[in-house]
Amino acid sequence: MTLVIPSNQPVSSSPGFFKEKTGIVCEVFFGRVTTFLSIEDVSNIMRAWPRLREFFEEIIHGNEVRENRRPLDQWIYNTVVSGTLNPFFSKVIPLVMKKRGLIGLGSSLFNFSSRADTTITSPLRLRGQLLECLYDQSLNQEQRTAEFRKIFIDAAESGDLTIIQSFFASNIGSLLDIPTLERSLLLAVKNGHKEVVELLLKTTIVTPEENIAITVDGLNRALEEAARKGQKEIVKVLLQTTLVGGITVIAEGLNRALKGAAEKGYKEIVEILLRATLEDGTTVTANGLDLALSSAAAYGHREVMELLLERGPTDGIGVTANGLTQALLSAAACGSRAIVELLLQTTLAEGITVTAEGLDLALEWAVYNNDRAIVELLLQTTLADGVTVTAEGRDQALISAAENGYREIAELLLEVNFADDITVTNDGLNRALGWAAANGRIEIVELLLNVRLENDIMVTVEGLRRARDEAENNGRTEIMELLNNYMRQLTI
Repeated sequence: MTLVIPSNQPVSSSPGFFKEKTGIVCEVFFGRVTTFLSIEDVSNIMRAWPRLREFFEEIIHGNEVRENRRPLDQWIYNTVVSGTLNPFFSKVIPLVMKKRGLIGLGSSLFNFSSRADTTITSPLRLRGQLLECLYDQSLNQEQRTAEFRKIFIDAAESGDLTIIQSFFASNIGSLLDIPTLERSLLLAVKNGHKEVVELLLKTTIVTPEENIAITVDGLNRALEEAARKGQKEIVKVLLQTTLVGGITVIAEGLNRALKGAAEKGYKEIVEILLRATLEDGTTVTANGLDLALSSAAAYGHREVMELLLERGPTDGIGVTANGLTQALLSAAACGSRAIVELLLQTTLAEGITVTAEGLDLALEWAVYNNDRAIVELLLQTTLADGVTVTAEGRDQALISAAENGYREIAELLLEVNFADDITVTNDGLNRALGWAAANGRIEIVELLLNVRLENDIMVTVEGLRRARDEAENNGRTEIMELLNNYMRQLTI
């Protein structure tokens, strides 16, 4: 849809609409029956206001409405009495005739501010706000524009298609701008208002200054929002959308959407995005798959992970070794042993598995979290290509355990029969002792002093001196005395 708005056509304004002493009209227009009013209806009513005012005066005085009454021309009768606004008058006229006046009529029956269904985004209140903005003479152009844009955004958020259509069907659409359209699109997507989304996507407002329409960035952000909110049908709509100029979703948008859906565990949306191939051949990239796998791992969505690991969108595109490693780190950091085990057992195309560096970093995360189960699993793992945790990885893990006082983890790191006889090193023991002494971890200090591994791996004299200095500098008197006594025994 393309809406052309000439620049010389001003936004309609009222000839003193609220200054008239017909309070019942104002109150009703903003009350329940505004549901039956469109912008076109109100515009027509305002153009015929002098005759219509006489019409209301006759109603108020109890006169019957007849087709041939002098103050009413054919349009007023057809439109107001028997046409589109008939529901309006079927509710109002009996009440007006019963009261024969204005006193108290609107306060309880038609004043929308007292009703429970009048939240800021209710369609009922939005119509009232729109009419008020149209005909309130106190607003300057800047204020009017700001109010219109807010009403439009609220309408998109609440799914009020009538208000959106009213903007596009009248010259007030020229007061919108691209940020307003794209903000409205995001809110409509978030709340699952498919019809509003479709209308916003296919509409272009053409003005002499610019074309107002959804941009490629807005389209991509909308797709990501739909994926994160689980709006499957809207995801399909956005993937099928081609904007003016042949613009469609780009690879970055697909990747971000896939990551969002994977993070939330929306398997069906992940499948849709993996299958998506746009007109120009754009698909999810390998980097997109890697990021999605890491997000799914962090939140423990095993089924989504299995889907991502099993298939890419096209031949030759799949999770990489880096993606597998990053997912392992996410799982270890979040303490998900089952996900860690799944990733350790995974061998991708061409024999790709988690890297040794990945095992080392995952071990460090598990130690930091004091997660014995994952630490033990990682230490006992030998991958298909013989990759295991390295000596350097064990050293860093032991240092972390010593610094934080995790005695059971430290014992595990020192006692496990490591693959290929790889153990911690002298340097690792020395540094761990220094951190334990500095942080007052006396149990860890005692443990490390008694370590005797093969190949003379033990705390060295230099390591003892450094640890004693750390204890002294940090006021760890008890540990300093313990280390001094130990060093004296070595010299005997």
